[in-house]
This record gives sequence, structure tokens and C-alpha cells, in this order.
Amino acid sequence: MRDLRREKLLTVMTTRAYTRFEPQELVQLYNELLMRMGKLERSSEPNDVSLLEMYFYVCCYLGKDQEMSLVFQRLRDRFGESSPRVAVMKATMMEVEGNDSSAAKQYLEGRLKELEYDADSVSYVMLSKKLLALKMRDLKKNPQQQLKETLALIEKFPLDPELQWVCSELYYSLKDLDKAIYCIEEVLVAMPFNYVAFARLSELLYYKYVREFQDKPAKRRDTAALQQALDNALRSVELSELFLKGWSLVATISKELDKPQLLQLSKKKLQEISEVSNSNDARIAKKFLQKMA
Repeated sequence: MRDLRREKLLTVMTTRAYTRFEPQELVQLYNELLMRMGKLERSSEPNDVSLLEMYFYVCCYLGKDQEMSLVFQRLRDRFGESSPRVAVMKATMMEVEGNDSSAAKQYLEGRLKELEYDADSVSYVMLSKKLLALKMRDLKKNPQQQLKETLALIEKFPLDPELQWVCSELYYSLKDLDKAIYCIEEVLVAMPFNYVAFARLSELLYYKYVREFQDKPAKRRDTAALQQALDNALRSVELSELFLKGWSLVATISKELDKPQLLQLSKKKLQEISEVSNSNDARIAKKFLQKMA
């Protein structure tokens, strides 16, 4: 039997959605992972190790330094410091303990030099992405330079979905919707069942439609572009039945396209989300329905 909640947790991990969570959402994610800790710590299955890794980072965000350190020690003892996952976690520990990224950068740069002529590209890209993340924080007021650093890494690893996602968000911040859309499409090439990416693609297509056609008469608007946004939103909720963002987009776009049956279905699903989902999603769904009334 499929563990749908586990699949959603894995999507949160692979998309690093937890890095954009509100504090309340992080606490809920922490509690859910904590309930699974017994199984995760015993398992060597790659996806379970990924969830344990996410628990480490959630503890980091919540300031649970002792728990974070324990998870790091367990994974280090199991896989050794040669493991790229463990190396990235060690860099995070160095950053947290030293309140400074310089030591972590030096550590990662040293590890990358060791791997420069190694055939293990997985380790190299993992450490490179962590080093990029540290650089991005230093460049947070300079999105153009952030984009330059990201594109330089994408040239080496063009198929990496996480890098493409970061690049899409940077293009979006620079108001280049076409390139933001292209990068999310590249994410979906690598991860064709990623419902979060389908919703983001829908959202970007909708923003593009609004920017290009909102001030034009209805008869001159390109409804085909809007239909494309709707199709991607529908794909997101096909993959995740009670996905708040997906149904919110379906409601918004179906109203714009004058599709009353689809609008009613989306409202019904949003009402269901407001009754059975976590408190944060429930609150947002209720507020959205009030605005749609």
C-alpha cells in the first residue's frame, strides 16, 4: 500500500520546499519526521536516508542544535566523512557553530579540489551546490551575481533539477518570466511527477498571461496561454489530490476562463482542505474561499 504522506515528504525534500516554509509549517514537518525517526534511523533505504537528512536541516532551521548534532553523528558513523551528504552536513554544522560561512567555504573548496578529477560526479555536484548556497547568502542583495554563479554551475550540471529550480526563482526575481518558465520545464524533464513544479509552472504561466493581457479587451486575450496554465495546475492536483496551491490555481484560472463546473470542483476541494489538512493549509484555504465568495 502506498504511503502517500511519505511520498509528499519526499517531494518536500527533493524540491527543498522546507527552505521556504513558515515557522508553523516547519514545526509540523519536524513533528511528522520525529514520529518516523525510529524507522528512519534503522533503514538504509535511500529515500529514508533522505528524510533523515531533511530532519537534520529542519532541526537547523528551528535552532534544535543538539538534535541536529545527534543526527549528524549517526549519519557520519554510518557512512563516514567521505560521504558527500555527510560532508555537506558537516559544512552546515561548521556554519552554525562558527556563525560564519568562511570556514565552511574553505572546507568545501578543499573537498572539491580532492574530487576535481574523480569520476564521482554525484559527490562533486552535491558539494558544489552547498558551496553555491553559501555564496548565495553572501550575495543576497545582488541577484544578478547570484544568477551568474548558478548558471556557471548549471553549465557543468545542466540536468540537475535543484539548480534549475534555483535559476527559475532568480529569473523570476529579475522579472524574466520566459526564462523562469523554461527552467521549471527543465525541472519537470528530470522530475515528471513533481506536483510542486507543475503548480509553479502553472503559476508562472498565469503571471505571464496577466502581464501580457490583463489590460487588453477580453476578445484580444490569448486564452490558449491561460489554458496551458490551467492544464499544469490540474496535473499538480492529479498527482497530489489535496494540494492547496494546485487547487487555488485551478480556482483562479477556471474563474478567468469561465469554467463554472471546474470552479465549483476546486471550491469543493478547497473546502475539504480547510477541514482535513494541517492547520496552516486549512487557514489559507478558508481565507482563499472567503475571497472567492
